[in-house]
Amino acid sequence: MKGQASLEYLALFLVALSLLSVSVLALASIKDSSGDELRLLAFRSSATSLAYAMDEACALGDGNRRAVSVRTPLSLEMRKAEDGWLARFSAEGTSMVRPLPCRAQDTDFAAGVVYVENEKGEIIFRGQ
Repeated sequence: MKGQASLEYLALFLVALSLLSVSVLALASIKDSSGDELRLLAFRSSATSLAYAMDEACALGDGNRRAVSVRTPLSLEMRKAEDGWLARFSAEGTSMVRPLPCRAQDTDFAAGVVYVENEKGEIIFRGQ
């Protein structure tokens, strides 16, 4: 009788251990995917904020300045379009393109505060 009880407890322990290991693997997978989504959201937020600040500085004319908090490092690449400029923001294999009314120089941004300034119709970045 004692041998049978020990065997039953061992079987229950193995079932509980296998359920626990499956749960831990599922949680690790969820953590990885949520981390990727968080990085993507931080990139989109930074790129959108930067694009809006550039658009405002362009629209308001020479001498206007806006401060933007960049949450994740990203790159800016400008291209001429038919009716203005296209700004391509990119980081870690992700990119976003936004139309802009005036030109800016291609640059890389580190995380932190960036000042977007309109200087004679061209966007200049300071405090990077």
